[in-house]
Amino acid sequence: MQVVHEAGHVIGALMYGVPIERVLLGPLTISQTMIGETEHKRIITWLGPIFGVIFPVVLWAIVRPFQWPELFLFRFFAGFCLVANGFYLLFGPADGFTDSGALLSHGAGRLPLILFGVIATAAGFLLWHGEANDFGVGKQPKTVKFRTVLISFALLLLIIFVEIVFFRSTL
Repeated sequence: MQVVHEAGHVIGALMYGVPIERVLLGPLTISQTMIGETEHKRIITWLGPIFGVIFPVVLWAIVRPFQWPELFLFRFFAGFCLVANGFYLLFGPADGFTDSGALLSHGAGRLPLILFGVIATAAGFLLWHGEANDFGVGKQPKTVKFRTVLISFALLLLIIFVEIVFFRSTL
């Protein structure tokens, strides 16, 4: 989720020709994209959560017609990205370090953050509805195939690889 979210900031910075100073990714830190000075900071900041919810949903919509047995993983990921980005803007502190704080400090109103948060979170919960069965729990649990476990593990390794490639420690 953090990789997709930060990709939105990176795409925004590239669109406006703003230098990217550093992308901080890692499992033990809050991701962050540091960019140079620009009058487009609010738009670039918004692109993190916007791309962070649109890309996974579009990806799920693209693979959905293929009816893969592991399709539920894409749906779960899309729901997770919606909930995480929604909560992030809905409950994020106004400290300037987080996107919610940066948006407020760059002139965004609190209402758009609340609306985005509520809509994204609700959409994520809707996508998650009924997903428990596919993960082997719930009222009618399905058997989780070994292939699904391998695919999940490969995706985890891919995420770790991407975070290692982009991770920049501040320690």
